[in-house]
Amino acid sequence: MKQRPSNLAKWVMVVSVVTLFLCLSTSSALADPFIIDQRNDDFPPLGGFGFGASPLGQEFTPTFSWLDVVEILIGPRAPNAVTTINIRIGSITGTIIGMSLPSIIDDSFPGPPAIMRFDFLSTVPLVSGNLYVFEVLPGNFAGPIFSNSDTYPGGRSIVSGNPFPNSDMWFREGIRATQPIPEPITMLLLGTGLAGLGAAVRKRLKAQEREEV
Repeated sequence: MKQRPSNLAKWVMVVSVVTLFLCLSTSSALADPFIIDQRNDDFPPLGGFGFGASPLGQEFTPTFSWLDVVEILIGPRAPNAVTTINIRIGSITGTIIGMSLPSIIDDSFPGPPAIMRFDFLSTVPLVSGNLYVFEVLPGNFAGPIFSNSDTYPGGRSIVSGNPFPNSDMWFREGIRATQPIPEPITMLLLGTGLAGLGAAVRKRLKAQEREEV
């Protein structure tokens, strides 16, 4: 007589399918569009200028309570330009509360101005109305594009570690429209599914041993 799958086996199958879906969602969400909070992108790229005197960054004052995406516009660069971004509290030397994944642009020098997107695996918690800085770490490019006037009222650009009040970096920051499942939760579900699968297999083997006896 053919046995139907037990409730435990059905549960394991459901958990396994859900876990696979969550893992795929985590990776694909990193490429999703994002909801912009603060931005300074309404000046022509050719109207700005690029330079790379580190420490380099931009102050911003969020209205959202977290971020997980930052975009900047960069100028001339070496092939395969790559860099990362730190989020700091209050100043260019403030506490780091978030570090992005590396971002890379695969093109040839010099290349036209191009947008680099920086994603954060975990959301970076913010306090609405407080001042933060995103720091652009040194990379193989000439530097981000800055405006040639004060175009962002929520903060100042940072050049050579000092506020630069007469210019602002081209940037956008915000949150992903589709939030990925935090990695610990995904791993917990995966571990639970594997544990349940092991229990189901052991139960099935014991049942077969009893039938043979």
